[in-house]
This record gives sequence, C-alpha cells and structure tokens, in this order.
Amino acid sequence: MAASHTIHIFDAIARDQRVVQDTPDGLEVEYIEEFEHQDGSPDFLLNRGLVIHLFGMNEKGESVRVEVNGFHPFFYVEMPPCSTTTQESQYKNKIADKVLANREISKLPSHYIKFEVVKKQKLIGYTGGKFFSFLKITVPSIGLFYKLRKIFLDDKQQPKFVLNANAKPLEVYESNIDASFLSSS
Repeated sequence: MAASHTIHIFDAIARDQRVVQDTPDGLEVEYIEEFEHQDGSPDFLLNRGLVIHLFGMNEKGESVRVEVNGFHPFFYVEMPPCSTTTQESQYKNKIADKVLANREISKLPSHYIKFEVVKKQKLIGYTGGKFFSFLKITVPSIGLFYKLRKIFLDDKQQPKFVLNANAKPLEVYESNIDASFLSSS
C-alpha cells in the first residue's frame, strides 16, 4: 500500500499539453496556449490533454509540485423533460448531432467528445429531491472544453443553445472553470 502524504496547495496552473516525444528518460511535452494554433483547422485540438500543476508544501515545509494527468473537463446540459429512456436517448442524439455539426468540431474524430445521460438533483431551487436528466459532455482538453462552451453559452455566459426555433435555451451547469486558474501566468 502506498504511503499517503499531506500537502498544502498554494497555487495551481492547468493547461493543455501535447506529447512531442516519449523517451526512456521521460516525456517531452509542448504546452499549448489557447491563442496558438487556431488557424481554423482541427489540428490545434487534436492530440492534446489537460495537465494540472499543483504547487505547495508538504508537512515538513518542503516545496512540492504535483502533476495531475488524466482529468477530462466536463459540463452538464439540462435536457428537456423526458418521460422515457427512449426520449432521453433521442434528445441526447439531437444535442450531439447539433454539436458535432459545428464547422470546427465536425472535423474531429467522434471519440473526442463523450455524451452521457446522467440523473442529478438541482442544487438551486426547491425540487422536492427530484432527479433530472442532464447530458454530461466530457472532452480531453481545455481547448476543446472552451470551444464547446461557446456553442452552449454566449459571451456573458448565458445559455444560447436551442433544440428548435421555439424552444428556450438549455441550461448549462459546471461550465465556469476559472480562467485565472487555467492561465500560465
């Protein structure tokens, strides 16, 4: 069994990285800033992964840096009321189809974005403990997370994604990753 360690985290940076070379001595990576490689091709979204660097101090007062790999950013989209799992599946497919039809997103391999129906309670407002259907959208990188978020939210972070012309925009939850946490400055 691995020993546990306590650290006090003082700062964190999260950003996308691309593995340039995997050698016996370790990985050579390239860190990708969001303003780089945005020439309209999907290449700037491919082969990227989110890495989180945590900076802190252990119980002995020694400085530590922890690298967290394998976290995939996600957010939730509230689905219209559904009475059956068939209806949930139809809404999921309709939302996924609209997302994947986006000019930049459509060029990516289909496995880059994961769409999953989940049941969750709402934390705001009284609902009597009722569970609601949400579509959890998961991606491998923060760059793709931001691209998807722009499909669902306007510049003021208000919902804008609609399933049809007469419908109200679908509510989005947990999409507010702090941009200052994700910067490298």
